[in-house]
Amino acid sequence: MPMLAQRTKWMKTARNFAVGDLCLIRDEQLPRGQWPLARVTAVFPSSDDLVRSVEVRTKDGLYRRPVQKLSLLEAAS
Repeated sequence: MPMLAQRTKWMKTARNFAVGDLCLIRDEQLPRGQWPLARVTAVFPSSDDLVRSVEVRTKDGLYRRPVQKLSLLEAAS
Protein backbone atom coordinates (compact mmCIF):
# COMPACT_ATOMS: atom_id res chain seq x y z
CA MET A 1 0.00 0.00 0.00
CA PRO A 2 2.65 2.63 0.81
CA MET A 3 4.20 2.22 -2.64
CA LEU A 4 0.96 3.24 -4.37
CA ALA A 5 1.28 6.85 -3.20
CA GLN A 6 3.74 8.64 -5.48
CA ARG A 7 6.48 10.60 -3.74
CA THR A 8 7.25 13.43 -6.12
CA LYS A 9 10.11 14.77 -4.03
CA TRP A 10 12.36 11.83 -4.86
CA MET A 11 10.91 10.90 -8.24
CA LYS A 12 12.41 13.84 -10.16
CA THR A 13 16.06 14.75 -10.18
CA ALA A 14 16.84 18.33 -9.33
CA ARG A 15 19.16 20.50 -11.38
CA ASN A 16 22.78 20.50 -10.22
CA PHE A 17 24.34 23.79 -9.21
CA ALA A 18 26.67 25.24 -11.84
CA VAL A 19 29.39 27.86 -11.88
CA GLY A 20 27.82 31.30 -12.17
CA ASP A 21 24.54 30.49 -10.37
CA LEU A 22 23.19 33.18 -8.06
CA CYS A 23 21.99 31.87 -4.71
CA LEU A 24 21.21 32.71 -1.10
CA ILE A 25 23.12 31.09 1.76
CA ARG A 26 20.61 29.82 4.31
CA ASP A 27 21.36 30.80 7.88
CA GLU A 28 19.07 29.55 10.64
CA GLN A 29 20.12 32.41 12.92
CA LEU A 30 18.99 35.13 10.49
CA PRO A 31 15.57 35.96 9.05
CA ARG A 32 15.14 35.05 5.37
CA GLY A 33 15.36 38.67 4.28
CA GLN A 34 18.90 38.90 5.63
CA TRP A 35 20.43 35.75 4.10
CA PRO A 36 23.65 36.64 2.25
CA LEU A 37 23.68 36.72 -1.53
CA ALA A 38 26.37 34.61 -3.22
CA ARG A 39 27.66 33.52 -6.63
CA VAL A 40 28.85 29.93 -7.24
CA THR A 41 32.53 29.90 -8.25
CA ALA A 42 33.28 26.15 -8.17
CA VAL A 43 31.31 22.90 -7.88
CA PHE A 44 32.43 19.65 -6.27
CA PRO A 45 30.60 16.62 -7.71
CA SER A 46 30.54 13.33 -5.85
CA SER A 47 31.27 9.90 -7.30
CA ASP A 48 27.69 9.67 -8.65
CA ASP A 49 28.09 12.99 -10.58
CA LEU A 50 25.72 14.89 -8.27
CA VAL A 51 26.95 18.19 -6.90
CA ARG A 52 27.00 17.91 -3.12
CA SER A 53 28.96 21.04 -2.21
CA VAL A 54 29.98 24.27 -3.90
CA GLU A 55 32.32 27.16 -3.38
CA VAL A 56 30.52 30.49 -3.22
CA ARG A 57 31.72 34.08 -3.24
CA THR A 58 29.98 36.65 -1.07
CA LYS A 59 30.93 40.24 -0.32
CA ASP A 60 32.85 38.89 2.70
CA GLY A 61 34.91 36.21 0.92
CA LEU A 62 34.91 32.62 -0.35
CA TYR A 63 33.08 29.79 1.44
CA ARG A 64 32.52 26.10 0.76
CA ARG A 65 28.91 25.17 1.51
CA PRO A 66 26.72 22.07 1.01
CA VAL A 67 23.94 22.51 -1.54
CA GLN A 68 21.35 21.77 1.17
CA LYS A 69 22.25 25.14 2.75
CA LEU A 70 21.72 27.11 -0.49
CA SER A 71 18.63 28.46 -2.24
CA LEU A 72 18.97 28.95 -5.99
CA LEU A 73 17.78 32.36 -7.17
CA GLU A 74 18.93 32.52 -10.78
CA ALA A 75 20.56 29.85 -12.90
CA ALA A 76 23.60 30.72 -15.00
CA SER A 77 22.88 31.01 -18.70
